Amino acid sequence: MMKKKKKKEKKKMKKMKKKKKAEGERLEEEEEEEEEEEEEEEEEEEEEEKKKRRHRDERGWVAMEVDEREKVALEESTIVHIV
Repeated sequence: MMKKKKKKEKKKMKKMKKKKKAEGERLEEEEEEEEEEEEEEEEEEEEEEKKKRRHRDERGWVAMEVDEREKVALEESTIVHIV
């Protein structure tokens, strides 16, 4: 009687362990999927921003280029001062 009871308990414990393991793996998979979805959304947002920049008129492009030149000049001048 006691042996049968112990065997049943062992089987239950094994089942519980399997369930916990399966649940843990499932949760990990769900987390990975969520992270992948977030990364995809971020990439899509970046692409949309790039498209918006491309659709600006010529004046916007010129202003953007001037800003970039000023940034580079500022960086170069700070490097000279540091050295």
